[in-house]
Parts: sequence; structure tokens; C-alpha cells
Amino acid sequence: MMKKCTLTQVPCRKAIAEVVKANKNKKSLQLTYEVAKLFQIVMTDENSILSKEDWKRYFIITKLFMISDLRHLKCIDSFTNGLMGS
Repeated sequence: MMKKCTLTQVPCRKAIAEVVKANKNKKSLQLTYEVAKLFQIVMTDENSILSKEDWKRYFIITKLFMISDLRHLKCIDSFTNGLMGS
């Protein structure tokens, strides 16, 4: 299981930059940007520009990181695969 980040703002920013710099995968970087931008907007006064869909994405992403039971994660994976027609 991935360990949770408990760093304060400056070390956390540095750690994120190191992960991004080491990442060579285009799709992963695009998704990282989208999530980071979404979280940045939510935490600022700009959050009024978010659509209902983006607010839902934010809350779902946040909840997903709180789930630790592998059985629940597998159920979510199956459900989302079904939604996407995979």
C-alpha cells in the first residue's frame, strides 16, 4: 500500500516535484496535472468556477484515497469498468 503523505507544505511540494520530474509517462503526467489543478482550484477562491461534475470528481477522488479495504477497491474497479464499457 502506498504510504500517506504527512509532509508539510514546502517538503510536500518538493516531493511532488521530484515525482513529476521522474515520471516519463505522458498519460500519467496529464492525469496528475488534471488532479493537481482540480485540487488547486478547490482550495482557492476560484472554486466557484467549478462545474457540478468537477465538484463530484473532487469528492470522489478524495473518498477513493480514504478507502483501504482491497475488497472495496476491487468492487469500485469492477463498477467503473462497467461504466466505461471495458
